[in-house]
Amino acid sequence: MSFKKGDSKYDANFTAGGLLLNEFLNLQDVIRDEEILDILKSEEEENLYVGIDTIAARKRILSEIKRRIEFTDAGFWDLFSSVSEQHKKIMLFYLVLKTYPLIWELHFEVTYKKFLIGAELDTYSISLFLDSVASKDDYVGGWSDSTLDKLNTQYRKVLTDCGMLDENVLRPVYGLNTEFWNYFQEIGEKWFIKACFNE
Repeated sequence: MSFKKGDSKYDANFTAGGLLLNEFLNLQDVIRDEEILDILKSEEEENLYVGIDTIAARKRILSEIKRRIEFTDAGFWDLFSSVSEQHKKIMLFYLVLKTYPLIWELHFEVTYKKFLIGAELDTYSISLFLDSVASKDDYVGGWSDSTLDKLNTQYRKVLTDCGMLDENVLRPVYGLNTEFWNYFQEIGEKWFIKACFNE
């Protein structure tokens, strides 16, 4: 039996594509446009930027892009366009944490705590957390094992892509300058520096 989303704050839409790095790179030239939501709407049919062949997959990805850009302003995209690909990945990780409460909670309740004590992050630890959420939230409890596995895999891939996970070993993000981290401090999002194990 599956449950409707109802009052659940969680969803599994993060599985649509993790960081969505390539899609955001492809949208770089238009992302600061005041009409970006209209551009994304027409992109569902036209496929001028994102380069996703099937319309169903394109609509799903574009829907997640719209959700994520709600947490940005022009300053975010100005910085995004001026930094290295590694910096860009970290910025997109910020959007993931802002957009998906399940990933936020997983990151701070499991991953960050493991980093603090020098423990490894394995798939089992993530599965335990997801099972715990599923036992308290009927909507998540109705998700298939396949969905939970995809969340687990996609989350670990994002951490790896960001340079925060090597095999099962958690580590701070290296090689990013102070000015980059200052941006998050200046916009009142100092928590994100901690989320990257850099505080």
